[in-house]
Amino acid sequence: MVVARDTEEPLRCACGTYDEFSSVPNNCLKGIKWSPDGTCLLTASEDHNLRIFELPTELSGEKSTELTSAVCTREGDAVYDYAWYPALDSSEPATCCFLSASRDHPMHLWDAYTGGCRASYVAHNHLDEVIGAHSCAFEPTGQRIFCGFDRTVRIFDASRPGRKCELRPTCSSKRARDGQRGIISCFAFAPDYSGLYAAGSYSGTTGLYTEGSPGLIVQLGEHTGGVTQVSFSYDGKLLYTAARCDPAIRCWDVRMTCRVLASFERSCPTNQRVGFELIGGLSDGLITASHDGRILVYETAAPQKPPTTLLTFDDATNAATIHPHLPLLGVAVGERRFPLDAAAGQHTAGAAAAEGEGSAPSETESESEEEREGRNGLSVWLLPPSVAAGKAGAEEAREGGAAEELPDAGADEATE
Repeated sequence: MVVARDTEEPLRCACGTYDEFSSVPNNCLKGIKWSPDGTCLLTASEDHNLRIFELPTELSGEKSTELTSAVCTREGDAVYDYAWYPALDSSEPATCCFLSASRDHPMHLWDAYTGGCRASYVAHNHLDEVIGAHSCAFEPTGQRIFCGFDRTVRIFDASRPGRKCELRPTCSSKRARDGQRGIISCFAFAPDYSGLYAAGSYSGTTGLYTEGSPGLIVQLGEHTGGVTQVSFSYDGKLLYTAARCDPAIRCWDVRMTCRVLASFERSCPTNQRVGFELIGGLSDGLITASHDGRILVYETAAPQKPPTTLLTFDDATNAATIHPHLPLLGVAVGERRFPLDAAAGQHTAGAAAAEGEGSAPSETESESEEEREGRNGLSVWLLPPSVAAGKAGAEEAREGGAAEELPDAGADEATE
C-alpha cells in the first residue's frame, strides 16, 4: 500500500485487517459503518457475512493493531444493504442491534453482541413469494424501517416483526411515466425530524418524500448511473447524491429551486458503490473514497477548490467514514477482479507486437498478471484534528427524538 498526503500533519494507521477477508477470492467489502456510539465498525462482504470489529481501547499509531471480528453473522445470500439501530448504546444491550437486507431473503434484525437473529421483516410479492429488499434504513427515531424495492417503498414497524407493512408505490405501473421508476437503492432522512426523506433509484433519479404522505414531492435527475447514496446536510437544506458509473457527487438545494449548486469529482467508472460522507458540524467538508485508490476531502463552501488527498492506496477504495467523536478515519479497500482469458490475452498481445506497438509478454508475466488479486480489507487511521474537527457537533445536531423499544432476542425466529 502506498500512502500519499497533502496534509501537513502525518497520518498513521492505528489498526486494520486484511487476512480475515482473504479466505474467499474477490471477497471485497461493501462499505463500512461506525456504530452510533463509535465503539465498533460494521461491514459486509462478498462471502455473505456481516462482521463487527471492536475498536481497540488504546490506539497509539506507533504500531498497527490487527483486528479480528468480534461477531460474524452469515446471511443466506448476497448482502444488499445494512444499517445500525440509530439509538445504539453499548451500555444498553437491548439497543445493540443492526439490520440487513439480502437477495431473496427477509430483512433480519441481528443482535450485535451474540450475532443471533432477533426479528425478521418479510416482504411478499403478488404471488405471495418472499422477496428481498434492495435497501434498508431506520428513520431517525428508530421506530420504523424503510426498505426499497422495484418502484416501491415498504415501511415496517420495528417493534412488530413479520409481514405486516405499509406499501407505498413510487410509480403507478411499469409503463407509467409519472413517479419515480426503478429499484429504490438508498435512503436519507432530514436531520431536523421534519419527516422529509430522500430515496435514490437505480434509474438515476432521487425522489423527495415525507414520512406522513406517500406522494412524491419532487424528483431530481442529472446522474448518468444508478443512485447509490444520498445524504442531507446538517440543517436539511442541501442534499448530496452520488451514483455508480458517475464521477460526480452533486449538491442540490432542496428548499425551493431543487437545482444543482455544486459538483465534487471522484473516480467511479464501475457499478461498485463508492461512498462519501459529510464532515464538520456545519457540513463544511466532504470526504469521499475513489476507484483510483485515493481518499479525497473537499470544502463544500468552495467546490471549485482542488481536493486534499489524505491517502492513496494501491487498490480501489469504496468507503471512507470518520468516527462520530474521535479523529479516526475508517477506510474499506478492494474491488472485484476477474482474470482475463488466457487465449484472448495472448491474441491481443501478439497482434500488438505484430503492429510494432510492443513485444508480447512472456508466459511468466502473463500468468502473474492473471493471478494477481487485490487486497480486500479495512483500516483505521489517526487523523489530524483539523480534518476531523466538528464531527461531534454534527452528531449532536442530529440528536433528539425518542426511540421505541425493539424486539428482544428470541422475540421472533429468522424466516428463511
